[in-house]
This record gives sequence, structure tokens and C-alpha cells, in this order.
Amino acid sequence: ISGELIAFAVQKRVYPDSWKEPGAGVFYLAPTRKLVILHGPAAHRKVLEFLHDLAQRGEWALGPAE
Repeated sequence: ISGELIAFAVQKRVYPDSWKEPGAGVFYLAPTRKLVILHGPAAHRKVLEFLHDLAQRGEWALGPAE
């Protein structure tokens, strides 16, 4: 699973409408293989839950977006 796909999946699954707000963003930096999340604490927790699920279940965690 690519970092770009993970960044896209985060935006579709974690408070999808909120990523359009000023100051919110998710970026994958390929040279350093870092995922950068700019959002509030609640979204950070949800992103961590999603990443944990992704680590446990692999691509199955990328099922249909809610």
C-alpha cells in the first residue's frame, strides 16, 4: 500500500468534510516516508486508530469508505 493511498484513505475515512477547513491537511512525504497530519486532537486519534487497523488488517482495512 503506497503512502499516497494511505493519505487519500485518511481523508475519505476520518472526518471527510473537515479536510477542506483552513489549516487541515494530510500529506505523504515520499523521500522520508512520513505521513504528516495537520488537524485537531480528535482527528489525530481517529487517524491513529485507522493506521492501527491498517497495520493489523492490511488492505482489508481499506474497504468501502463510510
